[in-house]
Amino acid sequence: MYNHSIMHPAIKLRHIRAFLDIAAEGGLSAVARRQGITQPALSRTLAELETLLGQRLFLRQGRRLVLTEQGALFRHHAAQALQALEAGAAALRPGTSGTIRVGVLPTVATRFFPQVVLRLRQILPEVTLAVETGPHHYLIRMLRAGSIDLMIGRLPSPSEMAGLSFDHLYEEDVVLVARAGHPAAGRPPRRCARRR
Repeated sequence: MYNHSIMHPAIKLRHIRAFLDIAAEGGLSAVARRQGITQPALSRTLAELETLLGQRLFLRQGRRLVLTEQGALFRHHAAQALQALEAGAAALRPGTSGTIRVGVLPTVATRFFPQVVLRLRQILPEVTLAVETGPHHYLIRMLRAGSIDLMIGRLPSPSEMAGLSFDHLYEEDVVLVARAGHPAAGRPPRRCARRR
């Protein structure tokens, strides 16, 4: 029987969840609010994990927390481990097929995504859908951290696409609207450079 563990036995699931959420968010305050705890309590949890692992997982850059090389390595394995544990827990619940965690841009959440939800409910009624909304950069971080399984949003810039795969799902018209009497009303729109 294998009973020797490299990982410190005091590391708990709350440490792993907190770490992954902080890595996805890039800070403490939003994660603390979402978890219903104080920022100092979340900071203590992170400090405990770093002490138990014997590694610094984040560096502070201004108001943001950025993963160290060791932190990025640990995030990869921690996300896989958490997914495996959740799959194991789902397998013990008869009649359920687990949860799909989806990140959705606010612009997608109002028109396109409800159609997806209705179709999924027809095909896989036993699947639970967990939805996270937020800006593009936030959802990309969550996807890389393993906090969500997939995201529906705009096509990422080339610098964000490394290690990700994507499928083209829909096209969206962009409409320019101006008030009546605006000086630009009636003029043909000029092409704008795409912001990266």
